[in-house]
Amino acid sequence: MSGRLSHDRPGVWAVALQRRQTPEGVNNVEEIAKVDGVDVIHIGANDLLTAMGKPGQFGDPEGAKAIDRVISVAAANGKIPGMGGDRHIPRQIEYIRKGARFLTTNSEIAFILTEATRVTTELRRALAEK
Repeated sequence: MSGRLSHDRPGVWAVALQRRQTPEGVNNVEEIAKVDGVDVIHIGANDLLTAMGKPGQFGDPEGAKAIDRVISVAAANGKIPGMGGDRHIPRQIEYIRKGARFLTTNSEIAFILTEATRVTTELRRALAEK
């Protein structure tokens, strides 16, 4: 998947994003990183693991090695390394420390559900206290 946001209005930034979510994409990351105009190289952990036949096996050594490779190749080529698809905060911190700078930390629905649950729990607790 690739995306390009651009605008010809002054003051509006543009970004070209390449998402690599298959072993083939990981194998070709050096070539992808050489493409002029690509600003971010982002790997989706969940989709990658599924393509590797390891759906949901976050922290899998082979998957982690692939993510590490994308992050290091992106950074070495002046691209912004990105990753997502793994909601485990300690692993997200680990990838940030390894150089990831563009994180998709969760889905919109998960953020909405988390906040809705927090508010509902707080309201129920307050109403139960009277």
